[in-house]
Amino acid sequence: MIQLTTLLTVCVSLGIARGEDCKSGQGASEVLTALSTEVYFLTGTTDLGQPPCRYMTANDTGEGCESGATKVTYGHKKGSSWVSFIQVVNATGDTFSASTFGETSESTGTRDSGERPEGPLNGMAVLVQGKNCFVLKKDDVTELWVTKDSADGATCCKWSFEKDLNEKHYQTTYEPGVC
Repeated sequence: MIQLTTLLTVCVSLGIARGEDCKSGQGASEVLTALSTEVYFLTGTTDLGQPPCRYMTANDTGEGCESGATKVTYGHKKGSSWVSFIQVVNATGDTFSASTFGETSESTGTRDSGERPEGPLNGMAVLVQGKNCFVLKKDDVTELWVTKDSADGATCCKWSFEKDLNEKHYQTTYEPGVC
């Protein structure tokens, strides 16, 4: 038993048990780049009122976007249908700012142009980023976002997320087979 504990301690110290290396101090623009290549799911959050299957992905800068801005689509499951909204997001250093477009129901394709509360990236700062994950923080809210392929596995971000929790409770919004 002592040998196993020693081995695990060495693995954690070397980063082997955490998967790939996470980089702290990554900028928000690197996260936007990652979002443009994959869909990310919220697999851990200290904001306990989140709906199921929260996801986000980014589109290239488009019509109506200022230079350096990226359209980010956020969504979640509402009953049996998907609901999403789009924001134009800017990256400054390790922090995001955003302005809301409107809500779109993917099942009907309709769009409500009314203002929505700020999106999940607005005001968030990047704590760490790995190959398939990132951890964001704003005030008392810490979030772990991972790609679908990494949702059930150990990542360096999961290790960093759990370390940052400091005994706080958290929930996951990702449900395999549902999302």
